[in-house]
Amino acid sequence: MLRCSKTDLIYIANNVQDWSDFAMYDAIHLARHYAQQIKVPE
Repeated sequence: MLRCSKTDLIYIANNVQDWSDFAMYDAIHLARHYAQQIKVPE
């Protein structure tokens, strides 16, 4: 999370399922959770 932007995390959440043959539900949920924690400056 510390090295990823909100955009990066959303991209990961949206695409990680296509990158692996394994169910990536935990990774998807974590990426979305961390993306929500990042405050974007207004």
